[in-house]
Amino acid sequence: MFLIGCSKPTNGENYVAYISANPESEYEKTIEELGMGILYDFQIDLPYADKTKVNLWIEGYKDGEKLPEDLSGIGFGHSPEKEEKGRLGFALFKPSTGEESLMIYTPSGRVEPHHISLNPIEASKPFGSGYGISNDQVGIRSGETITLAVFQQSTNNIIESFDFQDEDSINEMIEKGYTVLLYKMKAEKDK
Repeated sequence: MFLIGCSKPTNGENYVAYISANPESEYEKTIEELGMGILYDFQIDLPYADKTKVNLWIEGYKDGEKLPEDLSGIGFGHSPEKEEKGRLGFALFKPSTGEESLMIYTPSGRVEPHHISLNPIEASKPFGSGYGISNDQVGIRSGETITLAVFQQSTNNIIESFDFQDEDSINEMIEKGYTVLLYKMKAEKDK
């Protein structure tokens, strides 16, 4: 069982967003139990929701090269509320079938499931995935980009273990030619 941290750091940092992974959420369990794919669920807290914009996107890499465009993305923010809390997440439906679909949801909207136009995933190759952050709350400064989750697919039949919470480890995986999807987030507060 995982516990979600709810307290905000009190070290004087001026964070524009707080986010934590929500593994074992009912959303994640349902997708897994139905054999539909992989879902990464998060809890977000925007203390300046009326002045903050959040962008979520999925970058793809194949054979050590970044794909020419993001696979999906959505932005939200500038809420009528001063503070906002809610859930956001990413889903990859039917991984390794050749018919993969992506979905992104936020507290205020979503990108419906859609096929990946520049699909780097190869049918029947082994894959792994995981969260890029822990279930402890992470503070995000204005303009900072973080990797929330990672999907990796081997070019052969071997999956190496990588630390998805370490940028150097993620870069090593990309350089080794794995097919990689990075689920990213950036929060920016108005000046």
